[in-house]
Amino acid sequence: MIPRRARQPIVSLGPSTNFRRHGAGSCCFLRSAGYSLRALHVDELRPGAHDAVYSPFGSGCGTILTYPLKEAGKEQPHAILGMFDVSARPMFEKDILTLAMPYSVFLKLLENVLGSFLETESWKKVLQRIQNKPNAH
Repeated sequence: MIPRRARQPIVSLGPSTNFRRHGAGSCCFLRSAGYSLRALHVDELRPGAHDAVYSPFGSGCGTILTYPLKEAGKEQPHAILGMFDVSARPMFEKDILTLAMPYSVFLKLLENVLGSFLETESWKKVLQRIQNKPNAH
């Protein structure tokens, strides 16, 4: 397979506040403890769709870059739960997973935050549990 030349930034690394300064790129990824990532694995990525996130087998780089770039060209793109690659695990903190997605999916996620489960009493209880967990990220 011949790699395609990038026409724009592909991925932004760093805090989302850098997106405005450096451009968003085609995809982005979040890294977090699995416990915290569960919150994003619900309806907020694509309300009504129960398959908005999937976890294909792949390398660490594949799940944070290759798969999300392929998803960016789809009508109903998915987010990719990853960092299960044993060879990449030593480079990440323990208990850290990634959720990578086309930038358009990230914007939709942000759009759906207001009025979402993040404002419910149930989430407040889960958040309290996360915050009390030793080494929670």
